[in-house]
Amino acid sequence: MPLLLWGALLWGALLRGALLGGALLGGDAPEGPGPRCAARHNLSCTAKSSSADDYFYLIRGKQVKITYIESQYFKLACEAGVALGDPALPALPRAAPLARVVLLGCAPPPAGYAAALAALNVSVGAGGALELREQPAAPALRAAHLAGLRLAELELARGGGLTRPPDEPLRPHADALTALPASLRVLRLRHAALQPDALRALPPALGWLLLENVTGPAPAAALVRLPALERLTLADAALRRLDLRGSALRDVSLTAPLRELLLGARVERLTLRGALDATLRGDCAALREVQLQNVTRALPARWLARCAGVRRVAVLRSPGALGGEELAGARALRELDACWCGLRELPAQWLADAAQLRALNLSHNALRRLPALPGALQELRATHNRLEPAALQPLGALPALRALVLDHNAPLRDMCGRSGDLDTNTLSPLDRAHGLRLLSLQRCGLRDVCRDWRALRQLAELRLSGNNISSLGADDLRWERAQRSSVDLRLNPVRVDFSHADYLAALSVAPPAAAAAAATELLLDTAQRCDCHDYWFARVLRERPWAVGATLEPLCAGPASAAAGGHRALRDLRLHELACDVSQDCPAGCRCLEWPTGADLLCERAGLAAVPRAPRPGLRELRLAGNDVAELRAADVPASLERLDLSDNRLARVEPAAAALLWDARPRSVLLAGNPLDCSCAALPLLRALAGRPTRVEDLARARCADGRPLAEAAARAAGACGAPPAWALALGALVPAAAAALAAACLVRPATRHRLKRFLFERGLCLRWALGARAADADARPYDAFVSFSHHDQRYADELTRRLERAGRRLCLHERDWLPGEWIPAQIARSVREARRTLVLLSEHFLRSTWARAELREAYGAALGERHPRLLLVLLPGFEAARAAAADPALRAYVERVTYLSWDDAHFWRKLTLALPAGARPAPLAPPAAPPPPP
Repeated sequence: MPLLLWGALLWGALLRGALLGGALLGGDAPEGPGPRCAARHNLSCTAKSSSADDYFYLIRGKQVKITYIESQYFKLACEAGVALGDPALPALPRAAPLARVVLLGCAPPPAGYAAALAALNVSVGAGGALELREQPAAPALRAAHLAGLRLAELELARGGGLTRPPDEPLRPHADALTALPASLRVLRLRHAALQPDALRALPPALGWLLLENVTGPAPAAALVRLPALERLTLADAALRRLDLRGSALRDVSLTAPLRELLLGARVERLTLRGALDATLRGDCAALREVQLQNVTRALPARWLARCAGVRRVAVLRSPGALGGEELAGARALRELDACWCGLRELPAQWLADAAQLRALNLSHNALRRLPALPGALQELRATHNRLEPAALQPLGALPALRALVLDHNAPLRDMCGRSGDLDTNTLSPLDRAHGLRLLSLQRCGLRDVCRDWRALRQLAELRLSGNNISSLGADDLRWERAQRSSVDLRLNPVRVDFSHADYLAALSVAPPAAAAAAATELLLDTAQRCDCHDYWFARVLRERPWAVGATLEPLCAGPASAAAGGHRALRDLRLHELACDVSQDCPAGCRCLEWPTGADLLCERAGLAAVPRAPRPGLRELRLAGNDVAELRAADVPASLERLDLSDNRLARVEPAAAALLWDARPRSVLLAGNPLDCSCAALPLLRALAGRPTRVEDLARARCADGRPLAEAAARAAGACGAPPAWALALGALVPAAAAALAAACLVRPATRHRLKRFLFERGLCLRWALGARAADADARPYDAFVSFSHHDQRYADELTRRLERAGRRLCLHERDWLPGEWIPAQIARSVREARRTLVLLSEHFLRSTWARAELREAYGAALGERHPRLLLVLLPGFEAARAAAADPALRAYVERVTYLSWDDAHFWRKLTLALPAGARPAPLAPPAAPPPPP
């Protein structure tokens, strides 16, 4: 049996080797739709590689490239020594009719193009196109080469490019064009020299004829013989006269130094480039569009009066052609383009007869004023001119004006009506253009956003990029629109300035409805200084982002950003980082920081013997660590003070009035470690105040008295040592705690009783630290206070949570903001849980259905099991019950049974959450939201 098994394995290996060898000998692998080398030509054709739709081969030692898109496109570039019809060329796996076939540098094959392509399984499908670009050394094209082709479009050209003519034109034989298929609809000839009668044999079904840089017979005689020819393009022709009368042409484009052109009765569109005389002769009754380029002569007066049906005229790059009465009588004109015409001034009655004009383009001229414009005008473009604000005053009276594009008009920089430093009018000349939907003023040197633009209710798009707008106020960020709109203020040196009054006004702005939340898209790339001047703006971004536009993401360009090593977003900075350095007014050796809501005085190790006075009112934090301060007086404790650091000084005495101020009802904290404090009965006011509120001293565990006793012990024994109570009071004081302890021990022996008591206290906002562990476990170096895990369907709750927690000084980790793009998701989950002191899970039905959300929960639960103190906090969102969570996941069930969870609908939710989370940098209490987020 083992011998048979080994024999079968050996036979299978030999068979696979034989198949692999056959595939290698046959050229390329059978996979893929591209061309393949034939097995019989394996020595002459080798498939090298492929990229997207390009296939590369080595044929007879030459590199050959074929581009192939299945059923659509085939292009072959022939090389010297590899001709079309060479049997070594790779062929498609099966016959494929294609929409377009391009042959570059392939000499006409002796058997004809149809047979040579058929050998490659290539054919031009019905309605398809064939493009032939020959090299100068190729033999002349004959009728036999084109025989058998069935196609609708053919292009014959010499060389590979269109912009630079080859040295030697294509010279097809006299009979070449006689073999064109009857189905041909489009013929393009480029860089060719034709025989005298070549154009007489064109197929009658031809609809478009393009002759570019073609020499030979005049096409006029051939045009009459083509009843279906509707489009004619002559480029770089040496024609002086062309008669189109009697032809069926509708679209004519001529690039020639014409002196006389006779139009046919059916011509609707006419394009003339480089004509020496653009006078419209012949029958122009059907003419609707005229385009002139590079015309050097002035057009005659009443140029369009005979052509009563012309609706669109474009005169481009023709200095001197316009500026008189050439448009007189053009009563049907709807669109007029006059660009690059050197216009400096236009007569007031220039458009007097064009009462129905809808669109006018006067870009790239030198205009300072505009002529009288018809009331029906809907669109005006006048970019790259020298227009002044006064020239725009009449535009407000145009009732139909919908689009106004005035980019690159530098004199418009004072468009908002500045008239000195004392008098500023913030209305523009367009304050009455209430029908405007598009206003573009890009790169006009504007310095302000005019007030009336916010009042244009129909304005859907305002383009102000590339100007000199340097300051925006709160009103400039509020654009009330009934429909979706866009305001583009990018590429401006903008700073947003918000005052305290603006902040208070933003607090009263209600969240927009879902349909109107994105009504106005404000595009702004500001560079804020990110100091105290941006404090109120940052508060609005955190607390009322909808008041300044959801798309606004200002960046920092000030000291705060430079210290962080790059451009940080203002939204990501903590509020205490938004300070102004006013150290020039500080006591010697100190540093002063100022906020709109207060100031900090930083004087660590400055050699001070007394508490210095703050140069600004509203002092919030005073740091005096490492000085020689020996006494603290009441005058040293301002009413606004929130934190006082007196550690490592020579402090021995604290005045009773100063102690009363430090330990009053206001939330202040103090650091006293490293001082020889007097703990005698003379310091009884300080010791009693400290005993009443010991948590006010942040470093109480390290603080010592002058005699070496712990400060906490001295404060606890101060009352008895400096006046002992009666014996019966001592006995009663000892009896009552003992009885309470005995009763509690008797009740709490049972686990159920302990759990009910814990839940009773927790639901009333009491003893949360006992339920969730000691805060000391949070004194580590983890970068985040909490990692928020939630389903993207609950984004509104996560946003509300993030806004309030980060405003209170907590640092949160959010996957959509703080995860690195491209990193493995399980690794990012593990790192986020590991680097956060808590994992805050927002539980809902959406959460339970999310695969990644459950993965985050499992990771957090596993981490919680290895911790001494619980680090997983569960928040039940509205409409979600704990029983549902316990039934959904074993890990959830085990955890819900052991810890107390939080409920979003709980009246004490924000207070409980404040206590459950680790302390951030001076966290503020979380006030309940003014308006709770709507239910999912």
